[in-house]
Amino acid sequence: MTTGVLLLVHSYPKLALEYNLAGVHLSSTTAISPVRQKLPPEMLVGVSRHGTDALDQDDIGLADYATISPVYSPVSKPNDRRNTLGLEGLRDSVRRSYRPLVALGGIKPGRVSVAIAHGVKAVAVIGAVMAAENPASVVQRLLYEDAHRATKSRFRGLTVYRHSAGGVSTALNR
Repeated sequence: MTTGVLLLVHSYPKLALEYNLAGVHLSSTTAISPVRQKLPPEMLVGVSRHGTDALDQDDIGLADYATISPVYSPVSKPNDRRNTLGLEGLRDSVRRSYRPLVALGGIKPGRVSVAIAHGVKAVAVIGAVMAAENPASVVQRLLYEDAHRATKSRFRGLTVYRHSAGGVSTALNR
């Protein structure tokens, strides 16, 4: 079964290279440039950003995408006191960013298509799966139920193109 899911590793570019993964995702405190220089151009580099203002950081142009969080209160971090973006903050983040955004924080079944309708290109899920009695069931619901609804709302994925001159462009597949 093919789901079209890309596998990236968090914070370990050497593992991404060793296992020929789609790329690496970096924390908000990791410099993007040194990592980008070590990876082949076809590997994705994503970065975490917390709050809309963090999208203005200078190095974000070196990333293929950014996670924006927290959209809702994170299930995996019950004591997290950061302000949530909410759906209006999410929409504002999408308007301000020139990079594709991935919604993170409190994403669970039923919220994927809502986030996509607000302009993000994908979602990242942690707590809804980790806290579930039956994680496989939650993953199945996320992959099939929500992805099916999102597809019906004309979202089918994101393609990242790297140009030989070093530029990056993205295309939303419809």
